[in-house]
Amino acid sequence: MRQAFKFIGPVAVTAALLIFLDLGLRMLNFVPKAVVYPVYYSNLLGDFEPNMKVVDQVTKLHPYTFTTNSQGLRSLREITKEKEQKTIRILCLGDSYTMGWGVNDEDTYPELLYQKLKRKYPSAKFEVINAGFLFSNVLDHIDYFREKGRLLKPDIVIEQYCYNDIDTDMLRNAVGRQVFRLESARDFRFLDKLRQTALGKLAAMVKARMIAGGNPRQMIGELSLPPGFNSHDDLNALLVPGNAEIVKHVMGYAVLEENNDPVIARLWKNYLTGVNILKREVEGQGGKFLFMAIPHLNQTLDLKNGHSAVLYPYAEKNNVKFIDLARNFRKYPGKNYNDLFLVADGHTSPKGNELLTDAVAERIVVSDPSKPSVRITENPPALSYEGCKSIIMRSTPGDASLKIEPYDSNFFYPLQIKTSDMQTGPDMYYTSTSGAGTVDIQIQTKKPVQRCDLISFFRVFNDPAKLNKVTFSYSFDGMNYQQRYIASSDGSGRWDGMELSKIFEIDFPESGGNQLFLRFECTHDAGLAFGKVSVDEANRRIQANFYPTQGIALGGRQNDLDMF
Repeated sequence: MRQAFKFIGPVAVTAALLIFLDLGLRMLNFVPKAVVYPVYYSNLLGDFEPNMKVVDQVTKLHPYTFTTNSQGLRSLREITKEKEQKTIRILCLGDSYTMGWGVNDEDTYPELLYQKLKRKYPSAKFEVINAGFLFSNVLDHIDYFREKGRLLKPDIVIEQYCYNDIDTDMLRNAVGRQVFRLESARDFRFLDKLRQTALGKLAAMVKARMIAGGNPRQMIGELSLPPGFNSHDDLNALLVPGNAEIVKHVMGYAVLEENNDPVIARLWKNYLTGVNILKREVEGQGGKFLFMAIPHLNQTLDLKNGHSAVLYPYAEKNNVKFIDLARNFRKYPGKNYNDLFLVADGHTSPKGNELLTDAVAERIVVSDPSKPSVRITENPPALSYEGCKSIIMRSTPGDASLKIEPYDSNFFYPLQIKTSDMQTGPDMYYTSTSGAGTVDIQIQTKKPVQRCDLISFFRVFNDPAKLNKVTFSYSFDGMNYQQRYIASSDGSGRWDGMELSKIFEIDFPESGGNQLFLRFECTHDAGLAFGKVSVDEANRRIQANFYPTQGIALGGRQNDLDMF
């Protein structure tokens, strides 16, 4: 008994000191602000600290306001577990893109979606719940849905994909959210409350700053479950534990490329198995499932269609409602794709989230707001990326004349290129001194095609004294041209930069076609750039990718993915 009393005194003194220290921090207004980092609460619906209102400055170039409600969900409104009658509830699952890393509360896509649907259907009542959190992928989202998301009884669940969901987040030893939950479960339940003390927030701030100063992905990747822990083994079985060699192999945006790499094929197989599990569980709860892919900046600057080539056939075969936002972003009417992404780390910007929101809202239809009855519209015809045939035009160092690289003469007829009033510089076509010129290119195929993806590189000098402009148009018959793009500088502040790379996705009539006419009209100091004197840069080119109406098999890729 005396031994027990020996411990009571020090414990009581320590507890009293901690309480006084906590009160002192509060009285001096020195309560550390909570940081934007996921934390597990068994008694809340979200995975962040509740009642936060902070300006997160981990990304120095993009400090942003981050607000959570009493349930630990990023939101400007309260959310209850029980859904009110006649409310359409949409649950948004995803990683930092859905969470809204680097953008203010009002500029996250779930908040923009809520506002847009309210305007679109003013007599309907909506709740759009942002359950996105950092460093997560579909396996974490299944874990969240099984534990908390299903309790919300959502009418629609939106699952978001981005490129690193498979090239890093699948290369773990354990599902990250399971580890977070298990760490809290090994502690005591009352720690949910202790975390909200001043000292608890101080500890959380120190931990988050340590992680932010290091490599968060590496730290997440090193997470592991204790031996014998068997919760949701179907999820951990889908992970592909990565060693340094595998990580090096798949990093560097390799997943954006169209290739038959066996390691990437395995990652895709496991990831999409996870999407199928989530879809099945959402629909089993009576909800509707929408899957969307957010592009990387590189996909708007170059013809990198790796994830599109996999996800379109997957969605068609598995009856998954799907949005490939790469196409929406490439059609951005602005001149500079960088407007759609944050400079610091490539997350979607407020403007990018607006584009994303428009695409999602277009697919959600409320047929009877009084009931309410909501549905997701059917997918447009699936795109095939198989059988792609390319024609590439560029200059070589020291010679700016337009060169055509070797192409498949069994698929293409000889190209016809005609220039009018154009002159060449060391690395580009310029217009002549008369101030106006054109480049006309006629491409004919020996087989019908359904689509052409075209990339062009423009150069427009800024000159307040005259209008420098490049206009791009195309035609299927050589007579009726459709204008798609203008890059200009007239000294009025509308100049978008000297060098611009643009992608145009041209859909042929439904029956297909076999000829395409391209026209580039240039005025004054503006033109097409194809290379440098000393360096033949990959993006300085015109490249036209044609996709046959009847796809030609791509060396086993489809066989690798037949299980989907």
